[in-house]
Amino acid sequence: MRQCPKCGKRYLEANARICDVDGAVLDLLVVASERDRLVGTTVNGRYNVDGVLGDGGMGVVYRASGTDGRTYAIKVLRAEYSAEEDLVLRFEQEAQAAHDVHNPHIVEIYEWGSLPDGSRFFVMEFLDGKSLGDLLARMPKPPGSDRREPMSEPFTLHIAMQIAEGLSAAHAAGVVHRDIKPDNFHIVRRPDEEYFVKILDFGIAKVQNSKAARTRTGSVFGTPHYMSPEQASGDRNIDAKTDIYGLGVMMYEMVVGKIPFDADNLMGILTAHLYHTPTPPRVYPECAELSPAFEAVILKCLAKTREARYDSIADLYDDLARFRDGVASRALEDQESHTVQFRRSDFAALRASAPPPPPRGYDDDDSTATQAEIQLPPGMVNAARQTSRLRRPRAPPGLRPSPRGPRRPRPRCPARLRPAAAVREPPRLRRPSPSATTPRRG
Repeated sequence: MRQCPKCGKRYLEANARICDVDGAVLDLLVVASERDRLVGTTVNGRYNVDGVLGDGGMGVVYRASGTDGRTYAIKVLRAEYSAEEDLVLRFEQEAQAAHDVHNPHIVEIYEWGSLPDGSRFFVMEFLDGKSLGDLLARMPKPPGSDRREPMSEPFTLHIAMQIAEGLSAAHAAGVVHRDIKPDNFHIVRRPDEEYFVKILDFGIAKVQNSKAARTRTGSVFGTPHYMSPEQASGDRNIDAKTDIYGLGVMMYEMVVGKIPFDADNLMGILTAHLYHTPTPPRVYPECAELSPAFEAVILKCLAKTREARYDSIADLYDDLARFRDGVASRALEDQESHTVQFRRSDFAALRASAPPPPPRGYDDDDSTATQAEIQLPPGMVNAARQTSRLRRPRAPPGLRPSPRGPRRPRPRCPARLRPAAAVREPPRLRRPSPSATTPRRG
């Protein structure tokens, strides 16, 4: 990189030697960091780079002034990644995907190409505002609590409907975002709207019939806390319903003050998305006033299986619109239809209709199942008797019931209390009598 010593203009071209403004000889310039190397240069002859707006793992976003007097944002892929074909395809896909979706909630892309040093770039509209992630981070956290103060239900509904509208347009164009998180949604102010949502960063979006969309099985893309279960498992067939799950996570975070699943490591987070059930928002005391209909919408979006979620993001938008207009959401109606509520009288009726227990002392050895006991049709009773003798489980031999009562084993005395075996003692020797040993006299 070279720089003019008089006007300060920078040139990325390797063969640049003379400034085209004042004709001065250019000096060799060594920049302090990679992110500052484009500051002061002109991109594509129409965009003067003024400064850095932000940087990420793969690229840097610059603020630029156009020759038409407007302000633009330029995203540049880092030079070390420009040689990797897969990353270049995904970077160009991001520009192409956002450019093909014509919706006011999608960031507008004007043009894209490559710089003289081989780095790829695209020019998009400049957004002056804050991301949804910044708004969530600014919510105060009560002392000793792991949750921030929740956002209001009307504000969450307003933001969610705009996001659903923008994603619906993207899905209609064959684009699945796959990286739903608060930092990718920018809140800007318009004359007719104070909180207007813009959707950014289609870098890992899945585009139909795209080479860059051929994801290998087992590859995990996205932000762990907002991944769908199919993303967490490395499923190759990612469809539009993964964006529904991510939007459900964001709505949960907005109304509760924290994400539904968290852990100390990556595997713990992915496991929670796959197997754990989220705590209903209205369980928390701060969310007790949340509408059951809106809670049902959030939980339907967070269903583990794709079949249990909304059929499309457009159906989610329609359900949110029903709730906004004061009509119960379809998610709440489905939840109530699948929930069986028992009353005390229902339990009493069930107990009265239960069959009586068998009589005490019933002998299982000589009995077979009858039609009255198992409630089988007449034809099935005969077939059952012919194929097998249906019996109740047999009890152990020592405890089998009988008409005289249960047979109990005889108690045995402990070994220390048993009588010892009779031992026959040897006969005692008798002393001979004096008459037997003394000879008789005379």
